[in-house]
Amino acid sequence: MAGAGRAVLNASQIALIDDELRLCIGKRCAPVSSWLRQAQAPNAGATGELLFRETRQGLKGNCSGIPQGKCKASAATWLKTNSKYTFAEVFQPSALVRRISELSRPADLHFQDPFKDLKDAERLNLSNVANLSSVPPKALIKRGWMPSLGPSNGLRAAEFRRFGRLTAPYYNLFIPCSSARGEDAAVLRSFFTDRDTGLPLSPLGVPSYLELGAFDGTVESTTLVLDRCLGWAGVLVEAHPRAFETLRHMRTASLNLRAATCTDFRVAQFHREPFRMVEPNEVVAQAFAVPCAPLGFYLNRLGIPRIDFFSLDCEGCELTTLMSLEPELGMSLSMGVLVVEVRGDGLRAPIFDFMLRHGFAYAGMLEARATTHNYVMDDVWVNLTFLQRWWPRSRYLAGP
Repeated sequence: MAGAGRAVLNASQIALIDDELRLCIGKRCAPVSSWLRQAQAPNAGATGELLFRETRQGLKGNCSGIPQGKCKASAATWLKTNSKYTFAEVFQPSALVRRISELSRPADLHFQDPFKDLKDAERLNLSNVANLSSVPPKALIKRGWMPSLGPSNGLRAAEFRRFGRLTAPYYNLFIPCSSARGEDAAVLRSFFTDRDTGLPLSPLGVPSYLELGAFDGTVESTTLVLDRCLGWAGVLVEAHPRAFETLRHMRTASLNLRAATCTDFRVAQFHREPFRMVEPNEVVAQAFAVPCAPLGFYLNRLGIPRIDFFSLDCEGCELTTLMSLEPELGMSLSMGVLVVEVRGDGLRAPIFDFMLRHGFAYAGMLEARATTHNYVMDDVWVNLTFLQRWWPRSRYLAGP
């Protein structure tokens, strides 16, 4: 395993990293070391419980403060009154994939978007693309398009949501108060509702989310409703300093960590515009310095052994982030449902292999045309053993 070769740190090295990492809870920001001293927990698991308890102080759980227009109904109320779904509005257990050989088109795992690095003007000049005849027609007209891996395991959210358009075969998967692009609604309906009634489930323990690449915590956030309306606890990770400053003020009920993820321990340099990690041997005049460490290490230090929903969208660092969960994943850390952004960068196949090796099954792909220039693709993964333990009445466990 890639993560198994991680350097073993001594106590003084861990203390140094704890001092460098900035964690914000509520209005207070301090080094992780300061929060750990304040918690004074007897063990790591208790530390996480105490930190999460700190985030829930004063939380009303009524969707208040969401900068998404006036809320007409809370997410919980909406889920209760919309408990009956069409076949196309939830992921179906009958479409579950546990092996690559079960995909209807395994070769599509290796599809790469020929336009991913081109600007709109360049994209229209088709002479820039070699072997144009091999490019699927949808890729020619839809920026960011990626193929679905099977005919019966994909969900489509409303097309052109910004303009209020809804056309078949796109379905209204959006929750009131949400700023997401359908991911939160699809996940809640598919995995966290009752198998008989379709109503939101009462969890065993406090459910938790993790959003990495959280940006400012409000724009297209897949966890905002879980935080503000449903009372979940959670962790937001964002590396960009300006976006993080907004995030920590807008999402005061989360553990907010300003950090990047690597498979080793170092300080990473990021371009200021566009915000991306500086490549090795790349010379940059001005850059942001951001602490960078394995995601599994961060969660272990915060005493978080359970993540019910993990949303991963970090513009190309998805595989590195998943690899940085080793060796904690499956040992001291368990996860339930993962949503991973799909990009035409050639990483879909190795991500698929990683997830299958770690016991996850492929539930399907969520497809959303949020605007005319933004085509969203996410692969959705589920850990059935996790659901059976923590969400035993999940509709997803009811079978075909």
